[in-house]
Amino acid sequence: MKLVLKFGGSILLKDEEIDTKMIKRYALIIDQISQKHKINIVVGGGNLARKYIKALGNLGAPESFKDLAGIEISRINAQIFITALKDRAYPVPPKSFDEVIRALNSGKIVVCGGMFPGQSTNAVASFIAEEMKADQLINITDVDYVYA
Repeated sequence: MKLVLKFGGSILLKDEEIDTKMIKRYALIIDQISQKHKINIVVGGGNLARKYIKALGNLGAPESFKDLAGIEISRINAQIFITALKDRAYPVPPKSFDEVIRALNSGKIVVCGGMFPGQSTNAVASFIAEEMKADQLINITDVDYVYA
């Protein structure tokens, strides 16, 4: 089975600190699942990215510059997952969709952040799911409730 897991960046934090215990738990589960399934992970920027984007907006930065800051934060979050997954993960977050496709062929778990201004990490996850013909795209976030 081919899976894309989209992690909201906010789930990496607990009380404004990076929750390494939770990240290690996710890494263990992902490692186990990857023994039988091909996995791509996309990580968002979360609250930290929103804080930087707000500050940049207050300073008059253009939208594209704010988007680039959010992309960089999401890529740092991706690097945290890569570190937790150790040698099971592709060593760097891909910067383009072409690089994602090449990385998927490595047999490693590929962890991405954002890619292009004007595009959310949810859109990145959807594109990757379509490109790799994923069986499932699972969005993991920190909402209080699920509404039907």
